[in-house]
Amino acid sequence: MVKDLQKGDDRPDAISLPLPSVPLTDNQMDILFANLVDDGGRLRGEIANILNGKPEETGQLLVKLLREKGPEDPEVGAILQLWTRQQEKIVEAANTSEAAIQFNLRRARLYFEAGYKDEAWKNFEAAHTQAYQEGMDELMHAIDAEENRLFPPQ
Repeated sequence: MVKDLQKGDDRPDAISLPLPSVPLTDNQMDILFANLVDDGGRLRGEIANILNGKPEETGQLLVKLLREKGPEDPEVGAILQLWTRQQEKIVEAANTSEAAIQFNLRRARLYFEAGYKDEAWKNFEAAHTQAYQEGMDELMHAIDAEENRLFPPQ
């Protein structure tokens, strides 16, 4: 018997996941982790890497999964949320604007590598805007250069 992630009740059939756009609670993440099954436990291992503070080791897997299955896939969405949550904890621990900007850049690069150009652009722009607002001119210019390299002017 598994728990339904949306309702929190026990069901004898399969696990039910919310849409990836709905953030999972810690309890829902625990239920997902407990019930996640795939090809030889690969995703289970990657989730363990994220939970153990190794989100950088999961970036390339996320790129691959986003390319293959897309963010609408429940497992991919859950792993992306877990990676995001871990990244947010790093930002909170650092408690600096630069950490928040670097997180947006990591997320932008992940989306770009996975082929989600619009999402990548939004995250690059968020990083650029924050760098501008914080008066971090050197970082802002580095972001400009990366944006121009990845998104050449037409």
